[in-house]
Amino acid sequence: MKSFKNIFIILMLFTTILTAGCSRVSVHVQKAEFTKKPFVYEEEIKMEASQTIPIIPIVSGKIISGKPDIGQKVKAGDILFKLDTSKYEEELSSLSKKSVNNEVSEEDDPAALSLVNQGIITKAEYNKLMQKKGIKHSNNAANEIQSQAKLNTIAKIIEECTVKSPIDGVISELFIGENQSVMSGKPALVVSQNAYVCGEISLPENIGDALEESGKLNKLKVQLIDGENTIDGEFKVNKAENGHKTYKVEFKNKDNKLKVGKKYKVHIETEREIPCIVLPAKALIGEDTVAIVTESGLVDMKTVKVAYNDNKNIFVIDGINEGEEVIVNPPKNLEIGVQVNEV
Repeated sequence: MKSFKNIFIILMLFTTILTAGCSRVSVHVQKAEFTKKPFVYEEEIKMEASQTIPIIPIVSGKIISGKPDIGQKVKAGDILFKLDTSKYEEELSSLSKKSVNNEVSEEDDPAALSLVNQGIITKAEYNKLMQKKGIKHSNNAANEIQSQAKLNTIAKIIEECTVKSPIDGVISELFIGENQSVMSGKPALVVSQNAYVCGEISLPENIGDALEESGKLNKLKVQLIDGENTIDGEFKVNKAENGHKTYKVEFKNKDNKLKVGKKYKVHIETEREIPCIVLPAKALIGEDTVAIVTESGLVDMKTVKVAYNDNKNIFVIDGINEGEEVIVNPPKNLEIGVQVNEV
């Protein structure tokens, strides 16, 4: 009886192991290897205006003109909005009256004081002149100078209450709330110059360097494809950090046909051969993920940078290491950590 129980336990363990082995997913893998290929890069990139200027008022206040609209075209010097100047006008009027009514003391020299007001001589020079004449003078000259400075400041504030566009362009962003008020030092809106549009791409430094070299040799093609037309553009270095370089691709926006904020396909091409990892297109999960098998036989996921997908192969330039085993037939709902069998 005891031997029968032992045989039963052994059979159960064998069945469990066999079942566990059968539950593993079988996958085909391909070892990642670098291959030199003429380089092609394609990506859907959102286009932005080549120049954007935030309009930051120096005066807080309520807008009394019509509220500007997103998409509104403006010329340099066009009025964007006007702020209420009534309180500044009242202050200016009050100061102007005080200045006019400010009588000159008998102890002052009107002719010399006129020279101070005109800026021909300084207050210090005026004081010396009065001392030489033995005249005890008042502070009217200083008061007059201070009043004039205040008048000039308020006049400048009133001028700044009319806010104008610094460039030709289009209003692309608006931060004016329902109360129609703006705050000094904070953007009220953004004016974008869309004669040119540009987008950003990030590339590994070695890829970027190779493209830069191709550009210097006039062997780099940069194009925007809008569905109907192909527009040639420029490839410009923007910044470099953490082993990657960010570039701007810029295109002339003829007749304003290209829309700021819209995504367009950008095509970059060079005959120069650049190392990349070529994998079957079916290995791609979603837009930028591949599955690999770890040394432990478990599934892991990698986010990759695909330079080009011709529906047969994908050309990977970042995100995966040479020698890693990539699953080329990933089943649906494949999860990280699943045990798989390589076939």
